[in-house]
Amino acid sequence: MNDLKHSGEGAPVLLPRIAASIELIFSIVKFAVGLIVLLIVFFIAYSVISTALSGDKPFAGPEDNSVQTLTPGGEETAGTSKYVLSPEVEKLGESIDIDKINRAIDRHDVSVLAVVPVPGQDKNLARLFKRHNLVIANNGEALCEQAVKFDGLERAGCSISIFVSRKRGNGKYSDLAGFHATWFRGTHDKAFKPANGWAEHITYADEWIALGGMIDRMDRP
Repeated sequence: MNDLKHSGEGAPVLLPRIAASIELIFSIVKFAVGLIVLLIVFFIAYSVISTALSGDKPFAGPEDNSVQTLTPGGEETAGTSKYVLSPEVEKLGESIDIDKINRAIDRHDVSVLAVVPVPGQDKNLARLFKRHNLVIANNGEALCEQAVKFDGLERAGCSISIFVSRKRGNGKYSDLAGFHATWFRGTHDKAFKPANGWAEHITYADEWIALGGMIDRMDRP
């Protein structure tokens, strides 16, 4: 009887303890949730402030590929895409027949290089090539672009880029032989001009060619 009495008296004592434990658990959960919310708010605020201070702009679509170009007069022209040709570039490409030049380069036909003037007796690059027994090797191209780097500036115009060497004895061409030469003509230029060192050597037929600087036929692979 004493045991039953003691058991009955203990139940009321346990209930407050259980209630207190549940309340403590709820308090801990509420504190944890509040802490998480506070951390999220802090992270968002930190990101916004960091973005504002760094000057970064939020992503708003594809990257703008427009460039600034300098004309010979020094004026800046902004907002022209590299991949869209202006009427001036298209007109230049049509006037020199850029597609015809490309087809001729693929056939190693030097006669198409007559569009490039040279000083002296040859008058144009085609005659110079024939006199010095030079050929167009493989992997050349002619193209017109809205933004071509020339003399350190981005300019609109057309370029002829080829690999040059002397004729081989067997008449074949090699990807491994030749010096890379490029000529460029801007939309405001009257003629093509050499755009790299090799083109300079060839255009002015300097000692480099006269002394056999080009690969001779016996040296060709």
